[in-house]
Order: sequence, then structure tokens, then C-alpha cells
Amino acid sequence: MSKSKIYSIGLISSLTGVKEATLRKWESRYGYPDPERSDSGRRYYSQSHLSNLISIKEQVDTGIPIRKAITNLKDNVLPVQLLVDVNLAGVKAYGVVLEALKAHDLELCKSELRKLLNKGDLIECVEQVLAPLMVEVGECWYRGEISPYQEHCISSLLELALIEASMKKRVTQRGKNILLTTPYGELHTLGLSLLEIVLASIGGRCLNIGGGLSFQEVCKAVHAYSIEIVCISVSLYCKPRITHQYLTELRDSLPDQVELWIGGQGINLMKTLPTGVRYCATVSEAADLYTSLPKYLSPSDK
Repeated sequence: MSKSKIYSIGLISSLTGVKEATLRKWESRYGYPDPERSDSGRRYYSQSHLSNLISIKEQVDTGIPIRKAITNLKDNVLPVQLLVDVNLAGVKAYGVVLEALKAHDLELCKSELRKLLNKGDLIECVEQVLAPLMVEVGECWYRGEISPYQEHCISSLLELALIEASMKKRVTQRGKNILLTTPYGELHTLGLSLLEIVLASIGGRCLNIGGGLSFQEVCKAVHAYSIEIVCISVSLYCKPRITHQYLTELRDSLPDQVELWIGGQGINLMKTLPTGVRYCATVSEAADLYTSLPKYLSPSDK
């Protein structure tokens, strides 16, 4: 890195308009920016960091969540594509819910969530509206715009709305037996509900056992209920090292024929996945993977 292109964190903050504390949080939470360090631990940023951070800040200012803005940067998404990624229809749709949450109007939150789940394509709704909504809720909490209790309230309301929608959308035909859970110590289970309604709508026989169970208990459930696919959801609050160890132990303990899938924002913090674990970045990827598997044969078909 040439000296003419070295910036301190204070100068980077001044040039980009991003607070120093925010830069550190982005680095620890999302892996970017990734500055070089001096022997004493001081951060030093390049010209490339400066340009990229200005781009990220511009995206965030237009309403794109920081996680998405960083992903756009890493994927080399062009400015024209960013206009599509903002998905104004989706932003407007969940914007009503978000404003109602901030105003403590839970009845409006509940009615709007029901409307969202009852119109249009279910998978698109989950992926383009509900998932971004919950990401934005997390960002609002981080920025101090809502309190933790409000985040819990909206999660609870969405869980209830998903259960109601799942009962209406559930397919009665026999599909594969799917178990949904989170690693030991991971108590954020909303991602499981989002995935459950999507897989159930295309024939999956889902068993959502919640979160926080040991891999031994998961294996017992797999045996007891003849599970064919285990889906794990990981949030940003679950440490990568613990997640990797959990997945390794679970994969080693499961029968070879049982699929092990993982998704959630916490995967962005992991460098690698154990062998035999499939990563689904979105609910639509999980749905595509499910429909690509061999058809389930009932005992009478065999």
C-alpha cells in the first residue's frame, strides 16, 4: 500500500461521512471494510476502501440495508442494477409495517403483515419483502430507532402471521420430511418460520422444533420422525467457530442419506462450511433445491 494512498480511520470517517464506531461495527459484523493494521493495531485504509465506502454510504442513504450494500460491492453490481435491487414495491410494502412498529401500532402491524402474506407469490413475498423487513428492523435497532422489545414484538407478530398463512398454503400431498432448527445456543428462530412456510407450500412436510438444541437431540428427532432433510438457520449472533463445530458434529452423526442444509445471515461470517453441508443463500434457493431432489415415494408406490 503506497503512503500516498493511506488513510487513517479518522480521515476515512471525515471523507465518507461514516462514523468511526460504525466503520468498526461494519468490519466486525459484515467483514468490510478490511483495513490493514500497523504493528500497534491501528487501522489503515486504501484509496479503494475510500471509493467503496463512499459507494456503500450512497446505497445506504437510498434505503438499501448495509448488508445488501456490501454484498452489491462484493458482487460488482452496477449502479443501474442497484435501482432494481432497491425493489421500491417491496420497500413501500414493508415501510408501512416499519412505521407502524415505530408508532407502537401493533394492530396495524398485524393487519399489514397478513395482507402481505395473502397476496402475490408467497416465495417472492418472503424473499423480497419479509426477509428485508426483518433485516431493516435489526438495522433500526442498531441505529437506536427502536427498542429491543419492539424487535421482539414484530418478530412475534410475524411468527403468528406465518403460522396463519402456512395453514392456508400448506400442501396435503406427501413430500419429504424436513426438520428445521438452529444450533445450540442460537435462539433466533424467525428464519425457520420463513423457510417453513415456503417449503410447506411446495409439499415439504416440515417439523419446526425451534432452536437451541444440541446436535445429539437433533439426531434423536431425525431418527424418531424419519427426517430426510435437516435445515439449520444461523443469525449474526451465533459465533462462526461454534456454528462450524456444531455443523461438523451434526453432519458426522447424521445418516449419510439425510441432507443437511444451512442458511441465514450468520453464514456471511463463516470462512468455510464442513463437507456435506449445503448452503442456501435465500428461501428461493432452498425451494429450488427441494424441487430438484428425487420425488418422494410413499410406501404404496415402492
